[in-house]
Amino acid sequence: MNTNIPFQIGCALLVVTSISFADPIHEAAEAGDIDLVKKLLADGANVDAPDLDGTPLQWALLENQMEVVELLLQRAGRSKC
Repeated sequence: MNTNIPFQIGCALLVVTSISFADPIHEAAEAGDIDLVKKLLADGANVDAPDLDGTPLQWALLENQMEVVELLLQRAGRSKC
């Protein structure tokens, strides 16, 4: 997940966008891209992969991507990685 972080240097207020180090499955889950999630899982993506903001399931839940949530729940604990 990307987060904008404002900070001030002298008189200038800057906004820095943090970079997510999430696996592609996190991004696909968050976007609700069910076809890409299925492809990534078929290619061996870790359904339980944690990152700083949670698992792909948590990312999908936060964005109310229920079709992806259901798929990930079916696959939870059965990753190839």
